[in-house]
Amino acid sequence: MDATRLSFLTLLIAHKMFGKLESTPTRGILSVLCTYFARVFCALLVFGSVSIAAVDSSVPKSTTSSAAAPTMSLTSNQIKDSLNMANALHSMGMILLGKAPLPLDGQTIGGLAVSTDGMTSYTPTNNLIYYGGPLISNVVVNPIYYGSATYFQADLKSFYTFITSSAYMETMAPYNTSTVKIGKGTFGTVYVEKNVLPVSTIIDDSDLKSYLKNLTIAGVIKPTANSYYPIHFARGYTISQGGGKSCFHFCGYHSTIDISGISVAKTKYLYYAVIPDQTDWCYGRCGGDPDPKQNLFSVASHELAEAITNPAVGAATIYGEPLAWYDSTRGEIGDVCSAIQTPIKDSKGKSYSVQKLWSNNLQGCYAILPPPTTTTTRTTTTTATQTITVISNTTAAAFTTISY
Repeated sequence: MDATRLSFLTLLIAHKMFGKLESTPTRGILSVLCTYFARVFCALLVFGSVSIAAVDSSVPKSTTSSAAAPTMSLTSNQIKDSLNMANALHSMGMILLGKAPLPLDGQTIGGLAVSTDGMTSYTPTNNLIYYGGPLISNVVVNPIYYGSATYFQADLKSFYTFITSSAYMETMAPYNTSTVKIGKGTFGTVYVEKNVLPVSTIIDDSDLKSYLKNLTIAGVIKPTANSYYPIHFARGYTISQGGGKSCFHFCGYHSTIDISGISVAKTKYLYYAVIPDQTDWCYGRCGGDPDPKQNLFSVASHELAEAITNPAVGAATIYGEPLAWYDSTRGEIGDVCSAIQTPIKDSKGKSYSVQKLWSNNLQGCYAILPPPTTTTTRTTTTTATQTITVISNTTAAAFTTISY
C-alpha cells in the first residue's frame, strides 16, 4: 500500500469521525481522538488485508455484476504493528474515560474480526444462500481476446485448460443442487477480435452486451448452458460498469445477457466476464504477486468460480431466482475471500496463482478442499479368557452435497 493511498484513507476516515467532536469537553476529546485513531488503524487493517472496494450489498440489479476489487496489501509485520498501535491508542482513550483499557482483539470492526495475532479474518453474518437460479455444471471456457495484442494468450490457454480439470473445481462441488452437479470443465474455442475500438475509448458494459449479442446473431459464438465467455482486453483499454472503471473500482466482473429473444440462440442466458489487462493500471492493485500474469490468473479464477456458482447474477433484480449462490452481505463465492491468493501446480509443476473460495461447510477460504478426515475407534471387549480389540476406520466427508 503506497503512502498516498494510506494518507488519503486515514484523512477520509478521520474527517467523518471528527465531525462528532464539536461539543465534547477537552478530556473527552482526547479520549475520543485516541479511540477513534485506534479504530482508524483497525480500519486500515480491514482495507489493507481485504480490499478497497466493498462488494455492492444492495439488491442486485440487471446492470450489477460481481466484481473482484482492487487490493491494498500489508505485510504481516505491518498488520501486527498497526494492531499494537491501535491497542495502545485505544487503551489511552479508555484510561482517560476512567474505564478499563480493554484491547481491541476479538472485537468486530467493519464486518471483520480483529484477531489476537494482528491478522483479520472474515466472519460472515450469513453463508452463501441458494436462491434457485441456474449453475454451470461442466463449464466450457471460450476466451474472447479484444485486440490481437492482448497479453498472455498462450498462458491463458494453459491456465484455463488446467484449472477447469483441476481439484479447484471440486471446491465448488458442495454447492451442487438436487438437479445440477458441478463437475470439471474444458477449454473451448478462442475468438480474437481484430476490429477493435481505439485504445483511448472507454468501453461501457452496455456496449459489450450489444457486442456479444451481435456475435451470437452472426454465429461467431454459439452459447450453451455450459458456455462461459471471459473477455480479456489488450493493454490500455478502460471498461466502465455501474459507474465504476476498471482497475480503479474493479479488477474484473462477470455478468449475464438474456438472449432468449435471439432466434439462433439455444439457451436463455449468455454468461460472460470482463477481465482488464493486468500490466498497466491494474498492476499492484489487483493482486499481490509481482508477476502481473499471476495476478491475471487470480482474477480469472475469481470470475470463473463465480460464473459457475452464480452465472445469472446480471439478470437478477431481487434476492431470488435467477440468483444462485449469493450472500447479501458479502456477495459471491469469490467475493467473501477477495484478494486471498495462493498458488496451485499442475502435473508438470507449473504454478498458477488462484483466488481462494468460500466454503459454507468448512467456514473458511480454500483453493483446494482438505482431504476427508479419518477417525479411529477402538473397542475393547473383555472375557474370562481373552481380551479382543477391534479397530475400525471411519471416514468423515470434508463436505456434503447440499440439495434444494
